[in-house]
Amino acid sequence: MSGTIDEPLVISAAITGGGPARKRTPYHPVTHDELVKEAVACGKAGAAIVHLHARNEDGIATMSPDVYRNLANDIRAEGSNVIINFSAGDNGGRASHTERLGIAKTGAEMVTIGAGSFNANGRLYNNAPNYIDAMLKSLSDHNVSPEIEIFDTGQLAEMKRLMANRLISPSPSVQFVFGVSGGLPARIGILDQLLLDLPADCHWSTCCQSDDYSVWREMMLYTFLRGGHIRTGMEDVIYAGPGELAKSNADLVAQWVKTAQTWGRPLVTPDELRAQLGICH
Repeated sequence: MSGTIDEPLVISAAITGGGPARKRTPYHPVTHDELVKEAVACGKAGAAIVHLHARNEDGIATMSPDVYRNLANDIRAEGSNVIINFSAGDNGGRASHTERLGIAKTGAEMVTIGAGSFNANGRLYNNAPNYIDAMLKSLSDHNVSPEIEIFDTGQLAEMKRLMANRLISPSPSVQFVFGVSGGLPARIGILDQLLLDLPADCHWSTCCQSDDYSVWREMMLYTFLRGGHIRTGMEDVIYAGPGELAKSNADLVAQWVKTAQTWGRPLVTPDELRAQLGICH
């Protein structure tokens, strides 16, 4: 299943990952104030969603509910209407399932959750079925919309189980994640195969994490061509062009706004996306 290039476009800005602070670029935001500023700027630039990993003031990633809650509160205090999407990842293997479950009570409107486990950089990224079910129940109890991340081809079967058991919407938000060690290689042919097996009415996007800008560019432009939605931002890409470091996440968002305008894809606003996905605000 896929859309067409005429589909309205959702831009998601993943402004900071969970990796070491400023290891790849000096422009990577890591402090609380930097994250709030960048989130607000990305919303103004045209992003419907801002995806965040929380960080302590020393720049180290954390799954602390208080740190996440402060992020949400301060982004809203700045008047931003952008959809706040928090990560339910395992913080590089440091966060337990119990700690990760706390993300539902932090003020996010969306939370990303992996659809299965895999070996990542010599460790198990543990998304066991009982944890997934518990996380989805917690998100539902707190009126938070899940974004289902697909890290490998077999995880589509798990997503279909969740749909069959009514743990997620029959038209869920799905994100294919390419380039993570142990997960999907960043290849166009693999995306084509995934789309053949994707249930109808899914809202799908692509995340590509690669230090090779040409690989990232190819995957994202192909996603755009197929009618998928775009995730950009310094968690995934640090370049504004070949060999040119992006100065801000908002600049990366602005690139896709211009691309959408050039090729006639209207942008989806945060409120339009809330209505489409049934997100409570």
